[in-house]
Amino acid sequence: MKKVAMTAAVALLGLCGSAFAGLAAPTGWDMVINFNGGTWRASNNPSTWTIGPVEKNGKTVWQVDGFFQSAHWSCDWTLELDPDPFVFQNILMTNLTAAPATFSVTTTLPVFPTFPGPNTMDGSISGSIINQNNAPDVFGNGATVKSFGALPFFEGIVDNVLVPTAQLRTAPQLHTVPGFGTNAIPMESFAGLPAPANLVNIGIRNNFELGNGDSVNFFSTFQIVPTPGGLALVVVGGIAAVRRRRA
Repeated sequence: MKKVAMTAAVALLGLCGSAFAGLAAPTGWDMVINFNGGTWRASNNPSTWTIGPVEKNGKTVWQVDGFFQSAHWSCDWTLELDPDPFVFQNILMTNLTAAPATFSVTTTLPVFPTFPGPNTMDGSISGSIINQNNAPDVFGNGATVKSFGALPFFEGIVDNVLVPTAQLRTAPQLHTVPGFGTNAIPMESFAGLPAPANLVNIGIRNNFELGNGDSVNFFSTFQIVPTPGGLALVVVGGIAAVRRRRA
């Protein structure tokens, strides 16, 4: 019985993956930038980004490319979104002010199908700190990125809740470039950790403080993976969802 359920689960997930190739771009996703004194949302600024399907590892995901510059900061980003569920967030943030600035950058995506559990989760973060103007910042270094208070550089989000065990590069963090150029922020990751039920959305949040005139590039991934027992429940939920759509 368990083998039959597993076979059916794999078949359903394969159908879901192939079906996405013919569907419209996912709706309900958003990227939100909170910074000193304000909030900016991609959903409120559709002219700043484009979205289109790309093939990754034999399946279709949706890639979002965008850029926005305000009086205080600029951000260049690439997102990869898969409601299956998986999120990749690549941001290049530059502080355009004359003082250090704090940022929280959050991408969220509705999930389909839902994953009632049991589930596991995988996540990673890497990056680089960049000094592009060959001038020291107020910290005395060429460029500086550090912890935003006690917050980690990476937090995973499941159903609009920050998952305490899905954190990477926990505080305190301090990464610098002594002069002109770039220094790497080494990758840190987790895999196969127990994860909560995933019924609404999945997301990534990057929190950091950036020196004046400095840039930082973060690459972050987060995904939920159903266990064999969870796959059987996905099959039941997926069949029910198909029936509702046909009705």
